[in-house]
Amino acid sequence: GQDLSDKTHLVLLGSWYQRNAIYARDRAISKNTDFTSQGGQNQGSLSFPGRIKVDDTEYVLIDPSAAPGDLSDYRILDDSVDRYNFNEAAASIPSVERYSAMANLNHEISDRLELWGELMYTESTFDNEGAPAPWSLSSATGAASPHAPDLSGDMLTGLRYRSFELGNLTATQEKDALRGLLGFRGNLGEWDWETATMYIETNLNVDWSGIADADAITTAIEDGSFNPFAPAYASGATSGGTYDNEKALREAAMDATERFEETFFSEDLKIGGPLFELPAGDVQALLGLEFRHETVDVSVDQAILDGKTLGKLVGALPFSAKRDVISIFAESLIPLIEGDDNHAAHPFLDLQFGLRFEDYQDTSGGLKNSYDALVYKVGLTCRPTAAVTIRGTYGTAFRAPTLTESFSSSWGSLVYDDTTGSTLPYERVFTQYGANPELDPEESQTLNLGITFESKPNEGVHASIEYYYIETKDVISTNGQELVDMNTPGAVFRNSDDTLWFVLAQRFNAANLRTDGLEYEISYRQPTSNGSWEATAGLNQILSYEIQARSGDPYISYLGRLVHPLVGGESVTGPGSIPRYKGYARLTWNHGNITLGGTLNYIHSMDDNPSATDGNTARTIDSWTSLDLLASYAWPDNANDWLRNTRLTLGIENATDEMPPFAAGAFADGYDSSLYSLEGRRISLSVNREF
Repeated sequence: GQDLSDKTHLVLLGSWYQRNAIYARDRAISKNTDFTSQGGQNQGSLSFPGRIKVDDTEYVLIDPSAAPGDLSDYRILDDSVDRYNFNEAAASIPSVERYSAMANLNHEISDRLELWGELMYTESTFDNEGAPAPWSLSSATGAASPHAPDLSGDMLTGLRYRSFELGNLTATQEKDALRGLLGFRGNLGEWDWETATMYIETNLNVDWSGIADADAITTAIEDGSFNPFAPAYASGATSGGTYDNEKALREAAMDATERFEETFFSEDLKIGGPLFELPAGDVQALLGLEFRHETVDVSVDQAILDGKTLGKLVGALPFSAKRDVISIFAESLIPLIEGDDNHAAHPFLDLQFGLRFEDYQDTSGGLKNSYDALVYKVGLTCRPTAAVTIRGTYGTAFRAPTLTESFSSSWGSLVYDDTTGSTLPYERVFTQYGANPELDPEESQTLNLGITFESKPNEGVHASIEYYYIETKDVISTNGQELVDMNTPGAVFRNSDDTLWFVLAQRFNAANLRTDGLEYEISYRQPTSNGSWEATAGLNQILSYEIQARSGDPYISYLGRLVHPLVGGESVTGPGSIPRYKGYARLTWNHGNITLGGTLNYIHSMDDNPSATDGNTARTIDSWTSLDLLASYAWPDNANDWLRNTRLTLGIENATDEMPPFAAGAFADGYDSSLYSLEGRRISLSVNREF
């Protein structure tokens, strides 16, 4: 920070961050997709060279190093054993490099007028690496190969391969973001006002590599230069001629790009101050007006749209959309009963009230969607003594569907529980998340009740407990499992052997989601001649978390059990697993310029997914505890010029290097990635200096 004059203050910040990738093979818990030794199942992939389907029976090569001549070179696939361990190659946490720069400016134009602004630019690169790309071919294409094995009149009905020759399937994400904010603030008598204009622009390019051109591979199969029945890297000759799989794949290799561009522009005006005086104090009011304009534009290489990117398993479809929003809001603080002499700074009882109206206009090509909402919030705060505060609020809210949810379709691969038994366990099923321009906003109502006790400001005991209840209607969902269970025509498509091959999961508004819980926190601060000590403990207890998928359906509880985003029936819950308890305990000591601290973190145990355990039996995921440590030193004002106003901080997250608990239902991760990280012990050293 620098005072350029008595009226101008400028702050400049810059940062650089780099992190290497962590591969699944780097951690014992995730290095192998075969979890049978830990009470799970083999969750490896069934897509690899040497796998074929003949008359709806799955086969694999007996000798995985030789090309087949006829069906005697194969044996029937053993689903529990014949799976590829793709964790030997996949990255669990991508590498990242990020540069950021920010400027903050405040300039006092006059005693009643101030100019302020911010400018921030960020540039980052992520490398998301999966295992070599898996793909399948039509039976007609496979049968056209001059190297096709003699099936003695039986029919080839399926063929799989995986592009080991092209290395990992990689999505390199290059993102730059610019955020600018310029505003004025001032006062008119007792009223303060502020206006600001904000602009945000984000550009993301996703470059895919490790994929092959489907047309080139089809040509290579038909002319014999690629043998899809042979193992990876194979070369040689059959009666159909010579082949070299590595050469053919490298000649067919291609790159493809997806581009995502978003802009956000807003203008707002707020003015607030006292309206009139009551015996208990002034009635305060805030009035505001805001306008927002958003755009989204997604473009995709034509090769992706034409289905030529062999091995690309996820992606977006192109679309453009824009949104205009007008908001009007008002807030008020009304002191109802005056406090006594012991706590005259605050009323004994006050009322808070807020009201907001928003109007949305969304368009995408010829599609339109418009909706508006009026929401409010009412709160009461009571202070019976200087040490005790009792508060309660009730409010309504809504979440508009994003432009992506309304107008964009994307695709990926999910795992479904196929009750017909036709689809093998953990077989990924091509799924399209369909756009729905008629989506309604999510509407919610929230109740909060709390009490706080503070013996003395900044000293002694501080304790609070708060209860919350949230009910949300019209939750936006893509519950493909429900479609599979009902075998919905036009949404669930099966192969001739009744196995799943495609699910069209159009987004829709589910019926209801409701949750409630308690948050506890207690701390004790004690200044001494040897420094100040503070001990704090907090706990979040979720009492319920349940969803009603359709009106009239029973509520299903998601509390205390593993929820994984790749499970087609559980994406409706959004946030992932919901443990019953999460808490922490922290101890901090501060003496002069030195700060030392430690935090113990806790996540409660949960129920595993029994469909993924050995024998489909009930299993408990262990609770998890970790320790974070912190040490900091700030040089005093009388230090030399190089060290003055400088703070050095050493942090150790997960100091005991605790690995996440094993979860059988985590689908090849081996742990619940919505709650834990494979990073392990992380040591950071930072230097902050004010100029």
